[in-house]
Amino acid sequence: TKQEKENPLGIKYIVADASKIRFNKEFDFAVANLLFCNISNYNTMKQIFKRISRAVNDTGELVFSIPHPCFAHLHKTRYVERIFPKNYNYFNSGQKHKVKIRGKEYEIEFTNYNWTLEDYAKVFKKHFVLIDLKESRSATYEIQSGIPMYLAFKLKKLKQFPKLPLLKMYTSRLA
Repeated sequence: TKQEKENPLGIKYIVADASKIRFNKEFDFAVANLLFCNISNYNTMKQIFKRISRAVNDTGELVFSIPHPCFAHLHKTRYVERIFPKNYNYFNSGQKHKVKIRGKEYEIEFTNYNWTLEDYAKVFKKHFVLIDLKESRSATYEIQSGIPMYLAFKLKKLKQFPKLPLLKMYTSRLA
């Protein structure tokens, strides 16, 4: 990036198609902002988590965000509208819906796919452990409506932890 060239910090930034990355333990940290809501196939999502796991080192982390799947069907703001089919069902994994983003001089429409929180947990638990989960609450819409628009997950590479079932790891950390 321009900033890295002007004031080098030794940070390597990569923007790439997550389904095609082929790195091996080269990164400390990976970010996937609103990536998984654009994935139409569960197996592709599994493959992406596997590739990201391979790309981060053994102490690596992944932070990713998604539209809050429990409330996405309620979101309609001046700038963003999610249009769900009449038969929308949160538990219907991979169900597609339209998203419209409006600016002063443009409108963009594209397709998103709904995945349940269980879907995400099933996919990442083979490679990562959940360290933190945040629901957004800073936008005016979120404050006024009381409905979070986004979820952010912070995960750590599973190799850092003993091979315990996820529930046992979680409960032991609470004690």
